[in-house]
Amino acid sequence: MTQPDVPYFFPSIKLTILADNDYYSQPKSSTPLPRFNKLGVPIFGAHKTGLGSSAALVTSLTACLLSTYSKDGSPLDLSLERTLKIVHNLAQASHCAAQGKIGSGFDVAAAVFGSCVYRRFSPALLEPLQSTEEAEHDPNHFAPKLAEIVLSEWDYSIKKAKVPPGLRVVMGDVDCGSSTPGMVRHVLAWRKEKGQVANALWDSIEEQNQGLINMFAALSLAADERQEDYVTALHTLAVTKGQFTTVQGSGNVVIQVLSQLRNRILSIRRSIREMGEAADVPIEPPSQTKLLDYLSDECLGVIGGVVPGAGGYDAVALLVEDNEGVINGIKEKLEDYRFGGEQEGGQARVKLMGAREEHEGLRTEDRKQYELL
Repeated sequence: MTQPDVPYFFPSIKLTILADNDYYSQPKSSTPLPRFNKLGVPIFGAHKTGLGSSAALVTSLTACLLSTYSKDGSPLDLSLERTLKIVHNLAQASHCAAQGKIGSGFDVAAAVFGSCVYRRFSPALLEPLQSTEEAEHDPNHFAPKLAEIVLSEWDYSIKKAKVPPGLRVVMGDVDCGSSTPGMVRHVLAWRKEKGQVANALWDSIEEQNQGLINMFAALSLAADERQEDYVTALHTLAVTKGQFTTVQGSGNVVIQVLSQLRNRILSIRRSIREMGEAADVPIEPPSQTKLLDYLSDECLGVIGGVVPGAGGYDAVALLVEDNEGVINGIKEKLEDYRFGGEQEGGQARVKLMGAREEHEGLRTEDRKQYELL
């Protein structure tokens, strides 16, 4: 098949995929690892940390191909909202096809737009593309259909969000990993079966999550309007572990919000465990509960933590003060900690990863930094 034969011709190309080390559990090493460490195993043999590697890969590859094979040969202008929408829509369609289902879409949205509050598009938008047979056997018909859907108006919503100043997210790798599609499938089946009861718990979690987002916004506002109180609160957080109710200066309104934030995270975790037990899915397994409680109660400067995404044995996320002393304190506490995993009495170590929150989404990298890899 040559280019003149097919209007939607795609040339033969060689793709090299490089994955950041934090996407996969890394072996213990006495020397610093290269930026893109080769694990020496097939992709299915690597332990994923649960940071949305598949969505990040699909999104970056989609943008790369769109930029490389644009009609006029010019690179994508990522400052344009229309460009980001096209990348988002095509990446969502590709990711859903690869996973064989229409998921939450959040990982792809975050990869494109950065930190955000995201409400997914209607699944009906992609239903005309669900059959892979047409894509394989009749690309001349499938391609224009795909283009029409990607370029249409989708009904998702995006609202930018950010971690408040002086705080950061850190991740702890437990070197186990979970199958996200399988776990999500079980939860959705439970929700469909239990109907009203399941929806009540689902709505409660959504309401609590929105409350968490509102607290983030309140803290960001306080950082601007109550700068002295905010700095004092961060200093207090850095020398406090566990609850804030007994710390000196609890009359500080920012400390009160931080205390409410901690309690909200604990409340969300309780509801998530309730959902997991009801659906018979280990969203926050006992060993993860033990780890999160330990880090939240025994480490200075930690507000709280969760098992993000679909849960299970992926890396845990902690909200902490952005302070090197706090980070080093967490590392020290983890030195003697042994993670049980699926079996009680396990001896796995928990490793603090280099990843942190990222407010920026899709961006153009300098290709020179990859030429010698």
